[in-house]
Amino acid sequence: MNYRESIDLGLTCNLSAASGKFAKPGSKASYAPDQDFDAQHILLELGLDVPKKTVNGKCTTTFKAINEGAKEIRFDAVGMKILSVTSSSGESLRHIYKKEKLTVTLRQPAAQEDIVTVVVAYRLVNPIAGVYFITPDKHYPKKPVQVWTHGEAEESRFWFPCFDAPHDKASTEMIATVPADFFA
Repeated sequence: MNYRESIDLGLTCNLSAASGKFAKPGSKASYAPDQDFDAQHILLELGLDVPKKTVNGKCTTTFKAINEGAKEIRFDAVGMKILSVTSSSGESLRHIYKKEKLTVTLRQPAAQEDIVTVVVAYRLVNPIAGVYFITPDKHYPKKPVQVWTHGEAEESRFWFPCFDAPHDKASTEMIATVPADFFA
């Protein structure tokens, strides 16, 4: 009798029969890419335009250099219009945004343990994930208006530039500017 048959018959299953990996047959291991910098703190400043389903954001990320001579910081960033990329002092930083990745080049290589801050100003219009604008529609005309965010497991990349891997941790802070009749 297999597992499905035992469930259909209402029998308890033998846990030793399920003693394999949780992955589907044929699936391959997936690991986050190596990093040269470790995010220490993320400050998000978000302005919401609910009727236009738009987010105007500024993401200030403070990093610690892991490797001596590191010069590039890579962010996951999907569907964003990148408005500017600067250092904490306001100096423009060279950057390339393509294929859902924002690569920022520092003005000079960092020494191991150096603290570096990158500020990315961006805009999202009707994002496909991560930020959800909930408004009434023809099927539910009294639906309450709300906006919420979601980052698990890898949806943060859809609403702010980050290294979007579930194991990566940093302290966070958010300032949200919302319409007067909302609360955040």
